[in-house]
Amino acid sequence: MTANIYTMPPDFVNEQGTEFWLDKSSSEYAHTKGLTTTNVYFVRHKDGGKTRLIIDNHLGKYLGEDTSIEGISTKLDMIYLDRNLK
Repeated sequence: MTANIYTMPPDFVNEQGTEFWLDKSSSEYAHTKGLTTTNVYFVRHKDGGKTRLIIDNHLGKYLGEDTSIEGISTKLDMIYLDRNLK
């Protein structure tokens, strides 16, 4: 399903025309780490560029970005460690 996510209608389009789709598997991974207010979104910018964003929905805060699933998983692990090793 992930390979075809950009052919589906987006979950959200902002005022700049950037399209967002919830990355369910990466978001579920974050939730299993205890990052319950954190979600990952596939993003396609108006210029066609694609990436994934990590957002804390409770704070409305950008937490990270990467284009690969491995990069997103590593960033989620780092966010978890940062919050739990202080």
